Amino acid sequence: LGVRPYAEGGIVGDIPEDIPVSTFSGSGGGNNVEIKVEVNPQFVIEARDAGFDGENNPARIVTERAECGCRKVILPNDKERSVKALFVEIDRAETSVVIMLGQKPRIRNKISVEPTARCGCETLHTPMDVTTSAELIKQSGYGAYISSCGCGTSYCNHIYFECLKRGVCCIFLHVPTMNNISDINKLITAVEGYIGGIAGIPCML
Repeated sequence: LGVRPYAEGGIVGDIPEDIPVSTFSGSGGGNNVEIKVEVNPQFVIEARDAGFDGENNPARIVTERAECGCRKVILPNDKERSVKALFVEIDRAETSVVIMLGQKPRIRNKISVEPTARCGCETLHTPMDVTTSAELIKQSGYGAYISSCGCGTSYCNHIYFECLKRGVCCIFLHVPTMNNISDINKLITAVEGYIGGIAGIPCML
């Protein structure tokens, strides 16, 4: 678990062992979650590895390649530890918006904008305008739709729910799995366009 700093588009520094969230990158073993934190403008992008091959996870690839001046944080694929570490980074960067990325089967060449996260009988809604979000992605040249079936039932949903419960202005975007992406560069461009235009999206907090 840790943070790897970026400079001029490349990773700098060595990868130490057993260091909690810091300015370096570490490895905790197992599946990983990847997050980007940007201070100005203030965003977080998360790419979640939920049991798929992490090196070939499109959410991770988009996070790594998107040019948005962010540093990246790797979290363990553990529900409680990942939430705690994410909140540490949000507080440290005084982040105003959180954007989460994950991969979703059975969608092709489009991004699923997730309006809600659920826990038991409780459903929380993103304070961000999902219609504007979907339109902004489409303007960047990629398909997008507003999901009607929630953000899943496991890790993606859990961390989304916890962020919403804390009152963070956040949104979760699901991208297709790699076999359902015709052009990864178009997907990356769409995410970059979304980040670039997010300042104009209403956040009802």
